[in-house]
Order: sequence, then C-alpha cells, then structure tokens
Amino acid sequence: MDEFHGLLNAILMPYVLLRNRAEIETRISRLASYLDLKDPSFDSFITWVLEFRQALSIPNSLGDIGINLDDVVLGGAESPMSASKPALSHWTRGSTIN
Repeated sequence: MDEFHGLLNAILMPYVLLRNRAEIETRISRLASYLDLKDPSFDSFITWVLEFRQALSIPNSLGDIGINLDDVVLGGAESPMSASKPALSHWTRGSTIN
C-alpha cells in the first residue's frame, strides 16, 4: 500500500470512534465541549468529524481509494502492532459512514 498514512487515518477515524464508543464517549464529549460544538456530545463530535472530512474531500471508505478491506486486515495481521489495532471483524465489505 502506497497510500498516505494521514489519508488512511482520516478515512478510518469515524469507524474507529464508533467502534470504541463505549470506552471513549465521555472523553469525546469533553472534546466536543472544548471545540465549542453546539451540543457537546459524542454524536455531535462524529457529525463534526464527518462534515470536516467532507469539506476536505476525504473519501468515505477505503474502497473509494482502491483498497480492499481484506488486504488491510491480512496485511495488518503481519504487523507487530496488530494486537493494538481495533477489531475489524464486524465491518462489512462496502460499508461507509456518510
């Protein structure tokens, strides 16, 4: 994969936030407050991230930049940091957050 690390993070960020909501909701709500969002909540922060991502023309999925999720999962399993990566097993091929 030759894609930029930052682009991959920008695409995956909302998915990772939602996957880890139970563990991070309080901290993300606090972050929403620091950002002075009208509604300092997790949902408001996700909306802000998605709108910001759209304003920057960041794609909604890895497929939008030609990456197959199976390639990422298989490649990631070989990484020494794979134990610290969020679980991808619940993601379905082609699913996006808009």
